[in-house]
Amino acid sequence: MPPAVTEAGAPIDARSPDEIVAGAGERGQRYLAALRLAGIPPSGMDSAEILYADGTCNAIAQGMPRYEVLAEFKAVGDVYAQITPMPSQRIAEIYVETAENTYC
Repeated sequence: MPPAVTEAGAPIDARSPDEIVAGAGERGQRYLAALRLAGIPPSGMDSAEILYADGTCNAIAQGMPRYEVLAEFKAVGDVYAQITPMPSQRIAEIYVETAENTYC
């Protein structure tokens, strides 16, 4: 999930983008490939997308309602909606569904 604000006391992820992608292993590659197949274009920010998946899975595991998880992707959807023929809400759904189906 795109963190708007870092939670007080939460550790900052000091890994490089390449380390984040490598650390996600095969499931990270499946997640990224599934995003592309669903119509999310490559942005050059694979590491951010892996962190989105991590955040999505953690939020779901902690019992966050799905509508709140989807709301976390509103800004991401708004940006991609400017460069893809999909509405913002559909883009958010793709991120969440793809994480649920390939990453969590």
